[in-house]
Amino acid sequence: MLDRLIANVRGLVAETDMATLGRIRESARLVLLTQDGPLDLADHDTWLARQICIDYLPGALEHFIALPSGRASEPLLDGRSARQVLDEQLALIENRLGELATRSYRREADGLLIHARFLADSLRPDPFRARLDELAGHEPAAELVAAAEPVPVEVSMTASEPAARTRERA
Repeated sequence: MLDRLIANVRGLVAETDMATLGRIRESARLVLLTQDGPLDLADHDTWLARQICIDYLPGALEHFIALPSGRASEPLLDGRSARQVLDEQLALIENRLGELATRSYRREADGLLIHARFLADSLRPDPFRARLDELAGHEPAAELVAAAEPVPVEVSMTASEPAARTRERA
């Protein structure tokens, strides 16, 4: 995206500016090209990175290049030179894109960590199965034995039950 802009300003700006532009291009690539498919301009970071690349950076360079090159070091109305103003703008753009690239990386890394936790949870050994295997390997399996004869069951009556039986007989 910025390759053509950088090629167009080569020779019109200092080599230090070219180095800064190279770093800006790399940061922009990290922010914008990590996505497959079209850019999600609803995401503020993506929108801002795109604006920097297509508007803010070209605008800064165009305004600087439009000035007579011999006067770039002369003070402007606020006391700074055109060279200082351009350096400040490039530094601001570089810093902001660096922040955006870091956030973009963190989002991608968060996705990797979330997926790792999902896999760890999904593929961990089943504790129930592990316990069954442990019991089967270390202790004899308990056998179910059917009683040969029915076991008598004692029934006890509560205080209200005799009254209920008396009503039934009546």
